[in-house]
Amino acid sequence: LAYTTIITNRNNSYYRQLFSATVENADFGMAILGPNYEYRYMNNQYKQILRIQVKDPVGKSPTEFLPADFTNNISRPQKAGDGLFDYNITINQWEEPRHINVSRFPIQDEDGQTNYVSIIRDITDRVNLEQQLKRQLEETEFHSKAKDAFLANISHEIKTPLNAIIGLSQVLRETELSHRQRSIVGRISSSSDLLINLIND
Repeated sequence: LAYTTIITNRNNSYYRQLFSATVENADFGMAILGPNYEYRYMNNQYKQILRIQVKDPVGKSPTEFLPADFTNNISRPQKAGDGLFDYNITINQWEEPRHINVSRFPIQDEDGQTNYVSIIRDITDRVNLEQQLKRQLEETEFHSKAKDAFLANISHEIKTPLNAIIGLSQVLRETELSHRQRSIVGRISSSSDLLINLIND
């Protein structure tokens, strides 16, 4: 839409200034490549994201000065009808890996030649956050499973001798006991039943 507006009003200085100001101050990198995939234009954000040091990159191919991780993975639409290509690239050739989102789409100029618009965004912070959250989730799941295993094991270990206490209390009740002894056995049984219920819960 922006491209069509500019082409329609290409002789209008206001639209030219508006386009230039908008693109140059955008928070994303933008470049236009010609039919032979040579740069025809790029804004400052594009240069910053890809750390372009070349003084005048216009007219040059991306393979001449960009990291191989970037140029080896760029998908090039073949014709104007191919539509939008959107994908992520990881550049490992710098001191820290950087994750770049790339959107490309073909357009035709006034002469009917196919050019390519490339829009890039540095999504490193977002990808790192997603990876961090994924690690935290995996750690949480690990600790949750460890907790469940611990509770299952410890409850089994407690219930085994407790069942013996309950069983022996029942046996003891069936023997001749004094009133005081029977009272003590009753307390053992009731306390054991209470404890087994707590463990089961």
